[in-house]
Amino acid sequence: MMRALALAFSILTGVVIAATGVDRLKAHGNSHHAYAIIEIDGVMDQGVLQDILTRTSAVAASFGGRTITDAGNITGRDAVPPNKVILIAFDSIEDAEAWSTSAAEAELDRAREKAAKARSFLVDRGQ
Repeated sequence: MMRALALAFSILTGVVIAATGVDRLKAHGNSHHAYAIIEIDGVMDQGVLQDILTRTSAVAASFGGRTITDAGNITGRDAVPPNKVILIAFDSIEDAEAWSTSAAEAELDRAREKAAKARSFLVDRGQ
């Protein structure tokens, strides 16, 4: 039961952070239509993880992505929140998918699995 609540909260957290990022982007006049959300939990090697996240932002930028937040101060409401949430904005879901399936990101995903427990999502907010 607790796992189900934690999963539901994690998904809700991602959606809320994405919505917050969308409002922030609208205020700046940008029109991003897709987001990558990475939740980090169970950190095993903080130094390695930070290097991986920096490199993830750089790889995303090469596909037109922009890191909106790299938040580590998350307050749980109904369940235990992840340790960190990264939100990356893209102009289109195609750009986000190209980044997500790139060889460079696949390499970083494998390294991230060794440094922390992580989950990632792509969100298409449409036109």
